[in-house]
Amino acid sequence: MPTRRRLLGALAGPVPLAGCSLGPRQYGNVQVGNRTGRELWLGLVCRSEGGPLSAPETVHDDSYRQPPTTSHRSTITDVVPPGSYRVRVSLAADRDADPVEHATRWTHDGAPGRSLLVLVDATSRVEFLTQ
Repeated sequence: MPTRRRLLGALAGPVPLAGCSLGPRQYGNVQVGNRTGRELWLGLVCRSEGGPLSAPETVHDDSYRQPPTTSHRSTITDVVPPGSYRVRVSLAADRDADPVEHATRWTHDGAPGRSLLVLVDATSRVEFLTQ
């Protein structure tokens, strides 16, 4: 017959792990590839979708100067915690020009190295991918 100490240990052993996730949950990044051949101003707004007990909120709102590139992407790190977001990207030829807006939904699962890719081709068409 098990002793009282063993019985309590068996029941209480898994309790400290009961609400914890195993493994790291990291912020998501955004990578931008500007293949237009000219410098762009990029506005990036990430807004949480909210839920039954929380209202949507803006978790990232900033603008960046994006130089043209042919073979790599610029990375904006630690943009959003794990969750679901509406992402709005606005592009302009210079800081004072009227931007063209593009939008997508992004669910970041917290896995290390996850990114939303924003690729702007030579005709200024925007493509959203995840990595």
